[in-house]
Amino acid sequence: MSHSTSPLLHALRVEYLPRPWVIALVGAGGKSTFMERLAVEIEGTPLRALFTTTTRLWRHQFDTLPRPHLVSSLDQAIRLAKEATPGRPITLACAELPDENKVQGISPLWVDALAEGQWFDLIVVEADGGRGKSLKAPAPREPVIPTMTTLVISMAGWQGVGHPLTETWVHHPQRFAHLARLSPGDIITPQSVARVLGHMWGGLKGIPPDTRVVWWLNQVDEETDMVRAAWAARYLMRTEWPPTVQTRPIPPEVILASLKGKHIASPHIHAVVGPVAAVVLAAGAGTRFGGAKQVALWRGRPLIHHVLDAAAASQADRICVVLGAWAEKVRPVVEAWHETHKNDPRPFVLVENPRWAAGQSTSVRLALEAMGPVSAAVFLLADQPAVPGALIDALIWTHHRHLAPIVRPRYGTMPGTPVLFDITLFPELKQLTGDTGGRVIINQHPDAVYHVDWPDPSPLFEVDTPQDLILE
Repeated sequence: MSHSTSPLLHALRVEYLPRPWVIALVGAGGKSTFMERLAVEIEGTPLRALFTTTTRLWRHQFDTLPRPHLVSSLDQAIRLAKEATPGRPITLACAELPDENKVQGISPLWVDALAEGQWFDLIVVEADGGRGKSLKAPAPREPVIPTMTTLVISMAGWQGVGHPLTETWVHHPQRFAHLARLSPGDIITPQSVARVLGHMWGGLKGIPPDTRVVWWLNQVDEETDMVRAAWAARYLMRTEWPPTVQTRPIPPEVILASLKGKHIASPHIHAVVGPVAAVVLAAGAGTRFGGAKQVALWRGRPLIHHVLDAAAASQADRICVVLGAWAEKVRPVVEAWHETHKNDPRPFVLVENPRWAAGQSTSVRLALEAMGPVSAAVFLLADQPAVPGALIDALIWTHHRHLAPIVRPRYGTMPGTPVLFDITLFPELKQLTGDTGGRVIINQHPDAVYHVDWPDPSPLFEVDTPQDLILE
């Protein structure tokens, strides 16, 4: 992943949030390291940046951050803010605590005032303490998050997974155990970490209204860690978020990362995991077919059932089906399929497009409005029954790894469907008119396309006429 300013900021998608970007760090397992790495990345960039804390910070950590200053008043902080220059971030704390070898952070009200003054493009705040542990649950008076915060990073250190729930690995182990539904001394599991991070009294505690949330799973250093951390990320994507969590323009996401590279300027971001929808476009009239091909039998089952099976077998976090022509015939077939999958907890949205005759673009727009908060959508066609769930997963995971705006399969030298579009392209998809789909957007952004090479060409199979049902 790359960004003209900072890979870390790009992964956080801050460019889609209003400035100043006020980032509050909570949790444990790498907050101070994150600030150090980010400070190095933005040195010499056009950004005017402030690093600070609303709690206490070890003195050696404070001295590691760029241009540290101890200030005794808000007026003094404002004077330093007015002198801030692009590419030369500063660090502020309030007082030295020599008996504890720490510095006292500034008031969250000061942070709000500095944000309102627009002297900085970026303010990064460590909003609670972790005592150097991998994991934590917040104390009653934590975290101390400024009201002007636009993004909360809720962090956990993956090194704690697989170890006993004790003070060795966890700050406030009794509170953590309660939120995780464990007993002290139990083995910490990926599910227990995800439970605490997604809990309104855990990783989501004290978040101001309309604030973007990113869960940061740090210390993901091995391939086995990746598999388990990805499972925890999916769990968080399917958690019911409290109403204070912002879902527009970008919903909550989970970053899998390792901040402990050999060089301080080279943190490794493995993946940015956000909620993904599988959209089944089933509104076409099937003119060449001569009827409702969505319900025509292929291998003994309706075409659309095969496509829905693929969506259900994938890691998509929600499924959206758009009907149109022949809706009166297709709807009961889809509802019958859904009845057999009623134990699947993922949201399932079935909508009817009254303007289907105006072209595929109307179905795309309706899907984007109906499918709920997602970071990306994979568009499937109801007349392509041979697409496997594994291919959908390959597109989704490639998007997670690269944040590519467009991801599509390539069969040999031939690009094909289905196609994944990142949320950043949703506004352009909504502007489509007539019988056009995502191909227009792909042609307009050739450099934004990431191809997934797929060895089996069978997903290209498409039913256009009744003969296709028997020639396959």
